[in-house]
Amino acid sequence: MFEHVEVNTGKGYNNNTGVFTAPEDGLYSFSVSITSDFGHSHELQVAVLKNGIIIAKAHAHGDSGHLDQGGVSLITGLMTEDNVSVVLVDPEGASLYGGSLTTFSGHQIVLK
Repeated sequence: MFEHVEVNTGKGYNNNTGVFTAPEDGLYSFSVSITSDFGHSHELQVAVLKNGIIIAKAHAHGDSGHLDQGGVSLITGLMTEDNVSVVLVDPEGASLYGGSLTTFSGHQIVLK
């Protein structure tokens, strides 16, 4: 769940559930950046889910007192009410480093 929401035009992202729900059919671009928290978990992995199915993963492995950042960007077609979310998949109970180093963003691609 990403608590700080900078822009939410169309109100597709619900920061209470951490789920983006497509307000309309179209092509959407998403980007996820994760940073490992060297104080708790050195290695972690998140998955990007579309309607509950993994469509991409990002991995970060901090080592020797250093943070590590991983990320993934993707484009996918969504129908109205399809949803996209980011979930921590490995290891269970791991911690993400917050601040502005772990982010989730998306937007609809408008074709003309």
